[in-house]
Amino acid sequence: MTFTVLLVEDELILRQLLVELIAPLSVEVIECASADTALEHLGYGGIDLLLTDIRMPGSLDGWQLAQIVWNRWPLLPVILTSGHQMLCRDEIPQHSTFISKPWDIALMYEAVADVQQSAATGV
Repeated sequence: MTFTVLLVEDELILRQLLVELIAPLSVEVIECASADTALEHLGYGGIDLLLTDIRMPGSLDGWQLAQIVWNRWPLLPVILTSGHQMLCRDEIPQHSTFISKPWDIALMYEAVADVQQSAATGV
């Protein structure tokens, strides 16, 4: 069973870094440079984790995308990242996570691995 991560980051170098970081987890990564494109991919189904930057250009930013996900797909785990703002634990649903930039590489890897493990065990 393939575990699919929808990665939304407008900066190419950061997208590439994240893909390399989580590659050892043997996940499929769908890369998007905008929240608008990501929303289209979410509509196709088959996404197990949304990993998105908050601050991005376009008609939607990552925070708006996350809010749409929480409303339409409430069980889909979300990892939010930003170097421009902080989020309190009570601002996001229980099955979502916030990791500030610059990322702690081990923390990011662990966050994705935890979601993957939860999906595999049904917890």
